Amino acid sequence: MPRAGLASVFTGLEEIAMEFSRFARPVGGLAVRARQQALYGLKHVTPEILKELRSLIVTCPQCNGTGLQGTYGNLGWRACPRCHGLGEVYKDLVRFRKRRWAILQRHPELEVPVWEPGRPIRCPALDLKTDVITDACPLQDEDLQLELF
Repeated sequence: MPRAGLASVFTGLEEIAMEFSRFARPVGGLAVRARQQALYGLKHVTPEILKELRSLIVTCPQCNGTGLQGTYGNLGWRACPRCHGLGEVYKDLVRFRKRRWAILQRHPELEVPVWEPGRPIRCPALDLKTDVITDACPLQDEDLQLELF
């Protein structure tokens, strides 16, 4: 996986630099779409749909939204085991799936055929025929170590 990136965060009292997983703070249109597809399981997320689903997703309490966990000296960061590097988790996955299903009843064209909730798309590749972002290098459970410096 690529390295973590620095982002400026305002804590209320001061502005500090924090490191974030590239999945928690993606850069570029395809990366942003890949993150939304991984979180929501929909090809496109409109503002109306985002408003419907947003209340069911929260900042990951384990990594504080960075998508990264711990530091191992010079070995770098590890993907957060709870959010898999996305920085957000589902409040209630069952309720989220029900709400997503209701959206798909209204907009069946938005369905992503194979969707694993909360799994990041490491190497996004857009399938032009289906308009689905696929993973050119799918994440395996043993691939949790990342961010070697």
